[in-house]
Amino acid sequence: MSGGLKLRALYPRARAINYGEITKDSSLKNAYLWYKQLSSDAAHPSLEALTRHITKEGDGSLLVSVEPVPSEKDILDTIEWACEALMGVIVGANQIAGPVKAGENLPGLFDEFLRLAGVA
Repeated sequence: MSGGLKLRALYPRARAINYGEITKDSSLKNAYLWYKQLSSDAAHPSLEALTRHITKEGDGSLLVSVEPVPSEKDILDTIEWACEALMGVIVGANQIAGPVKAGENLPGLFDEFLRLAGVA
């Protein structure tokens, strides 16, 4: 019997996880909203995302690129979002594992991250 079948046998009436519902009253609400937005952008590109593939050449012609060159802002935004996601995973793992010695520094580190990101 596969793992999935075993779980269904043990929990025949298990509900699917509704991430919007479980995060609505938690500190993860903003992270979930970001996740939804980024997922939506990936599935349905915005005009801004599509224009990254089109550049105007010196002679006035348009060049369509399969691999656009990211702007410095795009790169910095990506790094910031990756750091934010990593911080979220670390905080979540600390909450799941229970308070651990290394986790005592997390509130200060998170506050420092928000300050550097210009959020706080």
